[in-house]
Amino acid sequence: MNKDNMDNIKDMFHKADKLFQNKNYSEAKDIYLSILDISKDKYDNIKCFAQIAECSLHKKDFDNTLLYYNKSFDLEAIPDNILRLINICFTLKHFDLTIHYIKLLIETIKKLEHQYNNSSVFLPYYEEAVSFLRILSDNLGNNEAKDYLEKIEKQI
Repeated sequence: MNKDNMDNIKDMFHKADKLFQNKNYSEAKDIYLSILDISKDKYDNIKCFAQIAECSLHKKDFDNTLLYYNKSFDLEAIPDNILRLINICFTLKHFDLTIHYIKLLIETIKKLEHQYNNSSVFLPYYEEAVSFLRILSDNLGNNEAKDYLEKIEKQI
């Protein structure tokens, strides 16, 4: 990609991010979609998908929130984005989806720990996942969460 395209994408991100901050979610989403049309950079695209998901969330469009977060996960599952979606699903009381994304978070963390040969960096993510599982199993009586919690506690 040439420098002009990179500068153009940078400017587009700046404009979209500013619109997002000012709660102009439809306009921000349109610019993020435009970036997807021209950018070949994986991390630009991950950011666009995550931001489109957030725009959708603010417009109370949960289906597109899930769709665009999952598109970002198809490129690369980033723990912060997964954790954000876990929080969203939990808040909206979509507990089956919460557990699904907790499992994705833990699988992702295991891969990253192996890749970087470092588990301490990812410990806070495990702690968050376990915290959600405890709430789901202990406070809400969710058996799937209880079973998964027991499974991962044996592995830690």
